[in-house]
Amino acid sequence: MSGLFQKINTLLKARIDSFLEEDLRLSRQPDENALLTAGRLGKDVDQEVAALRQRIEEALNYEDSLQEKIDALRQEASDLDGEADDALRGGQEDTARRALEQMRRLQQQAHMVEADLVQHRRTTAEFIERVNVLEGLIAEARRKEDTSSMTEPPAETLDRVLQTARQDAETPGRAEPVRVIVNPPPPAESPSPSANDDLAARRARLARRSAEQEE
Repeated sequence: MSGLFQKINTLLKARIDSFLEEDLRLSRQPDENALLTAGRLGKDVDQEVAALRQRIEEALNYEDSLQEKIDALRQEASDLDGEADDALRGGQEDTARRALEQMRRLQQQAHMVEADLVQHRRTTAEFIERVNVLEGLIAEARRKEDTSSMTEPPAETLDRVLQTARQDAETPGRAEPVRVIVNPPPPAESPSPSANDDLAARRARLARRSAEQEE
């Protein structure tokens, strides 16, 4: 979803900017400052804008799903953190070590998904702004111009530009979705030095708590 949305955003920016530049060059209307002439909107422009709005809705829903995955990963990591302490209290060092290895993997996955979420939110904000500007230009073109006097249809219309950009981005195999691994892989056979360091620190912390409670 994230890769697809990024591709749509990039294609729209390039093709709409090019279309508007061409529209300005071809414009022979009294208002030479017009950014878009009504005659080049096309009959399906509202339908295409609605399709873009639907993409925005899907992008916002996707953000919610990413946040849910982050919360789930963080919660599972927190549970493993507690399990490691309980295992150490019970003298089960191997169990504690495995729990810490799994906890670290989950934390790393959460960081990766968070980075995806930040980028996706940035892309979504740019896309929303682009569509808002586009709708404003369409409304302004319709307000200022009367296309009834046109004798020849335009060679290219905005609705076709939007449609082809969207279809090109949605072509199967051209965009890779973000893959999030929720279930961690099996723990490594040998613990990393950081896991041993963590075990030592936890033993010291638990020993201090036990001593404080006895006092």
